Amino acid sequence: MPLELTTEESVHAYLNNHTTFNTSDPIELVKGGYCNYTWRIRLSTPYKGYRSLILKHAQPFAAYANSEMIVERLQYEYRALKAVSESPLCGKGGLIGVPAVIHYDEDIHVLIMQDLGTIPTLLDYFCTQPPPPSDLVAVVATQLAEFIAELHVWGKGPDAPRLGLPPVQKVVGSPMLHVVIPRAALSGVVDPLLEEVIDMFKAEALTSNETLIMGDYWLGNILIDVEDSPDGARIVKKLWVIDWEMCRYGNPAKDVVEIAGDCFFVSRFKNTVVGECMRHHFLKAYARAAKVKVDPFRVVVGMGVHWINWARPLGWGNEEEIRECVDVGLEYVRRGTERSEDWLATSWAKELARRAPNEAPFIRSNL
Repeated sequence: MPLELTTEESVHAYLNNHTTFNTSDPIELVKGGYCNYTWRIRLSTPYKGYRSLILKHAQPFAAYANSEMIVERLQYEYRALKAVSESPLCGKGGLIGVPAVIHYDEDIHVLIMQDLGTIPTLLDYFCTQPPPPSDLVAVVATQLAEFIAELHVWGKGPDAPRLGLPPVQKVVGSPMLHVVIPRAALSGVVDPLLEEVIDMFKAEALTSNETLIMGDYWLGNILIDVEDSPDGARIVKKLWVIDWEMCRYGNPAKDVVEIAGDCFFVSRFKNTVVGECMRHHFLKAYARAAKVKVDPFRVVVGMGVHWINWARPLGWGNEEEIRECVDVGLEYVRRGTERSEDWLATSWAKELARRAPNEAPFIRSNL
């Protein structure tokens, strides 16, 4: 019977019996109950300078049809964190980092890593009052764009290990693609074009092996550490990219879509200036830095699907406002399939205009 680290007592027992980490302090549940249990461990004796660690346990829940995938994703996260942290992407003095891996137990499905504390996610930080200044937002956007562009280049090169990342069939098993159409229907939107697009995305996931992608590059998976300078200015100390469970080989447009798509929600519901500033500088920097081609119309279609998919579960607005997001999302899906260069130059992805590769259209003609 697999070990279940679902209580504080069970985590204490695991640490005592399977590791050399000592703690007598209460263990804090950070997150748990669906796919993983995540615990904060405060050490009695610091380990390599760390006074606390994060323990993540992938419980093979029998109740879930994808329980095997839940366990395997922890393995992918371990491999990705180890490879990326040791790569040139996280050089000394860089503004972007990933949590250091401290311990991995493949038999019991436990990953212990650096504790980054209680610093906010970028999503939370952008939604605070007073809002961050535009110059800080521009720095953050540029750094994140350059990091992901470099990841795409590194992942395509000969020095990047294949990491033992998941076969594409397991990526398609993700529930995210299967809920887009039902979520649109909850807002009264039914359109056969959505079914075409979802089928296309599933086919892409089964065949795309273009380069390494983070796979879950959204504002909620980026932590920001900010300090005040002596003159009162806010300075970014560090950006941390967390939750690498979905790291895999695929279409790099997915990483571009998620941050730029989130910026729409920030702009629409929290702060227009912050959301627009982040979007503009992120896409501008990515367009400048990217050496792996990204089809801007694939980005546009992905944005539309992102807005349809996430407006409701993330609580962006009331029913009428969610319907507006779904309608805008469907418009972007339609415009992206039409591949109009004139429209692209005025769209939420306009910084990517005139960079489309000379290839067959992404949607419809390839179906």
